Amino acid sequence: MVYEYSKINRIESPNIYMYTLYNGKDFLNEFFEYRKECQEKILENLFSNQNSSEKIELTKVGSCVINFANKIKILEENNKISNSLIIQEFDKFSLEETNSFLETLGNEEIITKSALEKLILMMLNVDNKEKFYFVLSKLLKKFEVTKKICDSYAKNFVKNESDYRTIKNYILLSFLIMDYYNFSRNFKFLNATLKINDTICSVIDKIETREELIISYLLLKLEKQAISSLIKTKKVEL
Repeated sequence: MVYEYSKINRIESPNIYMYTLYNGKDFLNEFFEYRKECQEKILENLFSNQNSSEKIELTKVGSCVINFANKIKILEENNKISNSLIIQEFDKFSLEETNSFLETLGNEEIITKSALEKLILMMLNVDNKEKFYFVLSKLLKKFEVTKKICDSYAKNFVKNESDYRTIKNYILLSFLIMDYYNFSRNFKFLNATLKINDTICSVIDKIETREELIISYLLLKLEKQAISSLIKTKKVEL
């Protein structure tokens, strides 16, 4: 069995996922094997052109994500990554700033990358993430309709004619959705991050920046943790 959902560029040729068949344990094993290959490819691309003593500098968003990863110890298995990182200070927002941003997002044109980065900085620094449900659901709906994420949206999240091929937008949205699933255990969000990750994995060789590679690697580890936990809970034997 071949994992077909990422075998071609799914940004240009999106999956529809209509009437998708479940092929049992064989499908689950193929899924895990394919995702493992993707993680190995990410590591290969990450370190192929890097001197062993060279440090990877992160943006504020990347630093926030890595701090989160360290907090839940998902970097433990790969010291080569964690030892190569330069962690910077990242923006922290007050409750008032967060509430204001969530309430006004969509009142004017949205620059997707900036909005997603700000949401990450906000959401990874609060314990109760319930207030993010409405905004994340809106963004998720935009993806579910076309399986694409535009570089910008008009007022009220209306689709415009902006480009949809910026891979980082898919990486950032999937990370946000995955984190919200871990908070809420709402399967709508797990289902969505699986679809977005299919898209990301289909263009794995096109991910160029080290930060994006690192976040993608962590994202797939989080995904594996979530699915493995669900399999254990449901007592599925592979």
